[in-house]
Amino acid sequence: MGLDWKDGRLYLIGYKLGKTYEQSFRIDLIVGDVQVLPFKFVPKPPRTYPISFRVWGRIAKGYSKRFYQEDEPIPNPCDRYPDAVLIRAQTTNCFWAKRRLLGYLPFVEVVEPGWLVKEFGEIAQEMVAIYFGVEG
Repeated sequence: MGLDWKDGRLYLIGYKLGKTYEQSFRIDLIVGDVQVLPFKFVPKPPRTYPISFRVWGRIAKGYSKRFYQEDEPIPNPCDRYPDAVLIRAQTTNCFWAKRRLLGYLPFVEVVEPGWLVKEFGEIAQEMVAIYFGVEG
């Protein structure tokens, strides 16, 4: 279906024989021949998931777009971080999105979706327990 570039690696997006959902395959790990189907294939647009997050500090200052579709950052100061910006984006892969957002710690706050806000809250509680010996 296409190619995608993530974290410095090239991925082939397509279907594995017998599977009905699209998958991504690291090009450098493909062993053997890649077979192109003999009929015309019209790919569907990728499924996207909305995500919103706020960044500040050095992340906000040097921020560059990293998601599939992303609006321009919106200045969004709050009482603790006057330089904060809000970013609204679409991601095609929630795993990669979480991984990227975790890389922005401690300069990120997830705003949407709710399940990701909850997951980041749980991660924060675990970190407090580890580093401060306090249960959340």
